Amino acid sequence: PVHVSLEDLLKPKLFNTTVNRQVICPVCMGTGASSPENFHDCPVCGGSGMSYHLHEEPACASCQKASASDGGGQGVASGGRRGWRGFRQASHSWCKACDGAGKISDKGCPNCGGGNTG
Repeated sequence: PVHVSLEDLLKPKLFNTTVNRQVICPVCMGTGASSPENFHDCPVCGGSGMSYHLHEEPACASCQKASASDGGGQGVASGGRRGWRGFRQASHSWCKACDGAGKISDKGCPNCGGGNTG
């Protein structure tokens, strides 16, 4: 953070500051792998970088009793599952195994240690 007083902001004044930047590793070119052979699709997300979650919850106990009394819950629920009552929630998120990159390396780069910057 750069600390500047309000007075210095309101008056025209030049400031000199130093900024440290991260630079892509010149050895692995930012992949984090020691060689191209060690860089492949993530086995968790199949290389998409996204993960899909399906959460299903049954209906409340009193709702299940009511469905049993109206024919034993033999209606067809959404999605074609017979007798299932409740709700489904689907969500997508970044793959935690590859941090959304879709690629992982077996062996880290000797220069940056797999950190992608060096």
